[in-house]
Amino acid sequence: MKRTIAYDEQNIDAMHAPAVLRPLARDGSPVTVVVAEDDAATRMLICRILTRASFVVHAVENGALACEVVRRTKPHVVLLDWVMPVMDGCRVVKVLKGDVDTREIP
Repeated sequence: MKRTIAYDEQNIDAMHAPAVLRPLARDGSPVTVVVAEDDAATRMLICRILTRASFVVHAVENGALACEVVRRTKPHVVLLDWVMPVMDGCRVVKVLKGDVDTREIP
């Protein structure tokens, strides 16, 4: 099954995600990503792809945990599943965009 990731209002093939996301680390540091996905197999696949591309990955299984990790780590980007338990992706976006410390994180 082909996995896609929505980023900047476009869907990209998960295998191409590293090339699309790498420019986010403008200072040359490793790209830090929070991956929020409740399906363990999908979460593991995305993490494996990004880790192999030398990204620093923080993986969580629900939106509430995503908010906690984003606030703590200030990643370059957050990849969210839209439908998750505890807090869905839409609510995570609203919470993070409403916080002055996280609103600029894509």
